[in-house]
Amino acid sequence: MKETLYVITTSDFTSNAYTYAQGLNIDLINGKQIVDLWLDFLDAKRDQIDGLQAASQM
Repeated sequence: MKETLYVITTSDFTSNAYTYAQGLNIDLINGKQIVDLWLDFLDAKRDQIDGLQAASQM
């Protein structure tokens, strides 16, 4: 099983970087993707908290 390497930046990658990473099991994550992942995480946590609050009111 091949492992995936993640390279993260708060900015963006050049087209050469994307070309280089392609086929090498390197995932490039740019600034927009970081924010999207963070917001998805916060939404999931909010849903968990809301579920716990609803269950405790029963």
